[in-house]
Amino acid sequence: MLVVDNRLRVYGIDNLRIADASIIPHIASGNIMAHCVVIGEKAAEMIKAGGYSGGSTDRPDFLDDVRARKIDVIVVYKVDRLTRSLADFAKLVELFAAKTAGMHCITAWSTLKQS
Repeated sequence: MLVVDNRLRVYGIDNLRIADASIIPHIASGNIMAHCVVIGEKAAEMIKAGGYSGGSTDRPDFLDDVRARKIDVIVVYKVDRLTRSLADFAKLVELFAAKTAGMHCITAWSTLKQS
């Protein structure tokens, strides 16, 4: 049974992550030091990135920077990485337009460019 999600957050406990060998579902025989180093590196990347997904628009630092006009362009790989809610997407587009921040979706551009 897994005790962490794919962002290393412990189920049922807020603000706690586990980044050690205990999260490996099947321990290989031999030295697992390299595995632990990779887990630590990935954990650091996730924590630095904030661990945000399209499931929520709760990104205070990002939205504050848009409001303060510190961001000129938002580039996303897919729109659903920004938000999965059409209503939230409309609010974000409205905010971006009001603060003159452009938005580009790479996959939409690729799709349009190929056709």
